Amino acid sequence: MRNKLIAKHARPELVTAVSFAGLYLASAIVALAWLRLNRAPPAWDDSWYLSNSLTLYDAWTSGGLLGFAKQFLAALGFKAPLITALPLPFYLIFGRRWHFAFLVNLAAMLALYAAVWSIGNRLRSSRAGLIAVYICATMPLLYGLSRWYMVEYPLAACVAAACWLAIVPQDFTRPWVGVALGIVCGFGMLLKIVFPVFVALPIGAALFRSRSWRALARVAIPCILLAGPWYALHWRATVDYAIASGYGDLAAAQRTGAIFSIAGISTYLGLVAQRGVSSYYLLVAVCAVAVVLLRRQFQTFRRISPLAWWLAPFLIFLFGDNKDIRYIAPLLPAFSLAAACLLDSALERWRLVIPLLLVFPLLSLLAVSFHWPYAAPDAGYASYYDPNTWLHDEIMRVIADSAVVRPGEKKLVLLGTDRGRFNRENFQLTAVQNRLPFEVQATAYEKDWGRLLDLARASSYFIYKQGGEPESPFFNTHAAEFIACLQSSPDWVEIPFGRKLPDGGTAHILRRRD
Repeated sequence: MRNKLIAKHARPELVTAVSFAGLYLASAIVALAWLRLNRAPPAWDDSWYLSNSLTLYDAWTSGGLLGFAKQFLAALGFKAPLITALPLPFYLIFGRRWHFAFLVNLAAMLALYAAVWSIGNRLRSSRAGLIAVYICATMPLLYGLSRWYMVEYPLAACVAAACWLAIVPQDFTRPWVGVALGIVCGFGMLLKIVFPVFVALPIGAALFRSRSWRALARVAIPCILLAGPWYALHWRATVDYAIASGYGDLAAAQRTGAIFSIAGISTYLGLVAQRGVSSYYLLVAVCAVAVVLLRRQFQTFRRISPLAWWLAPFLIFLFGDNKDIRYIAPLLPAFSLAAACLLDSALERWRLVIPLLLVFPLLSLLAVSFHWPYAAPDAGYASYYDPNTWLHDEIMRVIADSAVVRPGEKKLVLLGTDRGRFNRENFQLTAVQNRLPFEVQATAYEKDWGRLLDLARASSYFIYKQGGEPESPFFNTHAAEFIACLQSSPDWVEIPFGRKLPDGGTAHILRRRD
């Protein structure tokens, strides 16, 4: 009899474990398939992080822990550097290629899904946890970012882990909870300086309930020990950059209107609905809320009330100047949990309807990512893979073949184009990956004509793209004039190349005469 009871109790746990493993493996396989089919180079920030990760790996393998520590403390300078260190174990196992860095996202995916399931199980049920994991797996912004090497996806996993430690444990004053939370917060701070914005309210509520200064100390000390050394050297530059990117000139390219204007708010909410959570999930959540209210199941709202602290920072981004929706990625797991708990409560008597409601997001994911079973347009960071190979390796190989470089010397290569697939950062990534003796600089952020001429005099090569995707109106404001100046100068000669790029433009290489 006892064995039968144990078997009966274990069966649902086995089903849950198999379902969770299936969801994770399916998400990981889809992400890997997309990455395998995509031939386009990483964009700006991605390439910058990847270049620095290879440099950090080289410092580690050549200089040991001391070399690693020195390079890590100097990394990035005005952005938290942990994103450059995360790929190192994968480089060590699989080889020194930036492509393996995307395995970081698969590890973060597992941590994110595990935290989301556990919180859903605590707030409602195991089934609600699985629904929340499914929503995370098929939400456009989250599955889209899993294919970019950006801070936000690991940050979302780190925030979810911190909220798990603040919500799930029955006794927040237990020493292991505070120490674990402090370690997670230290890693979060090393991912992005705004990490406290996402976790301050959930952790603050847990500390208030515990009324224990020891719990606060257990959280604060590991966090300071982990993040303190880097911030002691770079806090001023990091804070200045964070303010500038959120409200200064760096936010200009992302603006959708005045901060408090109706047009700006409505445009941003539309982007969040379409490219963030998806309009479909928003509609499902609204309908679930209506059903729960009609049934007077108010206990459901009380049980998910801790998620309100997690979602509250959305107001900061709603009224911020920089409207890039990727910044709200750490908040989306909270939405998935709220929607899952409400949906599970609303359809408690008709559970078989839930899988039917969740079919469309999966079809949408496949349609956006692979144009199967139908072709759907891109949804911001969620996009169709690019099957076209760009020419970064070929261009840098042509330059390397023509360059005469002394031992220990680096030639300066100047880039006159600044677009997502053709920019300074992904050319620098090519140089670092292939250990070429080149340092790549860009004209994009120089507005002073005299400074541009100084860059040209210091450079040995100049690369630019003619035609194709036009330049941004915010950067490279002297591009056409500068290119014409070098083309007509007797100090520069064109290296025969002139090959077409996937966007219809033509790549050109100029070499300065010795």
